[in-house]
Amino acid sequence: MISRHRRRKSSALFIKGSKDFARRLSLASKAFIQPPFSAGLSAPVCKPKPPIRKSSRAFRLRNIELDELYSFAGEKHPDEQESDLDEVGQHWTHVAMARESRLMLEVVVGPRTQESATKLVEGAANRLAPGCWPLWSSDGWELYLFALTVVFAILIHFIKGKGRGRPKDSQVVPDPRVRYGQVIKQRAGRRLVSVTRRVVFGIAELIPLKQVSTSLLERLNGTIRQHVVPLHRKTRSFAKRRTALDTQTQLFKSYYNLCRKHGTLKSKTPAQAAGLSDHCWTLRELLTFNAAIISKIT
Repeated sequence: MISRHRRRKSSALFIKGSKDFARRLSLASKAFIQPPFSAGLSAPVCKPKPPIRKSSRAFRLRNIELDELYSFAGEKHPDEQESDLDEVGQHWTHVAMARESRLMLEVVVGPRTQESATKLVEGAANRLAPGCWPLWSSDGWELYLFALTVVFAILIHFIKGKGRGRPKDSQVVPDPRVRYGQVIKQRAGRRLVSVTRRVVFGIAELIPLKQVSTSLLERLNGTIRQHVVPLHRKTRSFAKRRTALDTQTQLFKSYYNLCRKHGTLKSKTPAQAAGLSDHCWTLRELLTFNAAIISKIT
């Protein structure tokens, strides 16, 4: 049942923050393999970069939703000189979910930066079957756009024509098969004023705007806050370090996918709906899975 899909490794674009994104992406493009070309061509030549396939189980999905929850570890505004910012401070919980099966594909706990967004998108892309190009939906956070560009990037080389002057610089653009839409919400104080849907990547005429939605994942955010104690609002049980918050969130991810039945899935778990399991796991099964292999007790 378990199989692995691998692909040829290419240069990884891992951008921290959105500052000077275009400049860094242009410099990183030099590490890509130059495609063959003919000196007589004047049209751009591109080399596609398929997403990485490293997951033990590949899925064919139609819609993936991306969103994040605000949280912190230790204190909200730590001292930059005295505190370990990798473990203390504002660390958001980034989630990617398959809409059809409600399966949580990836969870990344970390600061709200380009690095976290790229980890989330890349982790979800690793679980896609070859040739699967789902519709990605998120809010208006621009770093998701940059993350999709990095993970599904192709390098376009422009060939020098017969005219005078140098050819255009190489450009890194998202694969034309990538489809991505955003849900933009405008608020006046705490009141929602308007909701706008737009297609960012893909042919707008072929993507119904009704499919661009994050409503199911936003509902899941409430379930996550209910079950993960450090994510409760105005609580004394906040996580003291990011590692503890990440551990509890990953445990809930396994519990939600394998043990928790979903009402809209006809009392099935997300893992059953996705074809990962043939039964609803008990908590004992989850906590003792591969216990004989990883346990140090003899």
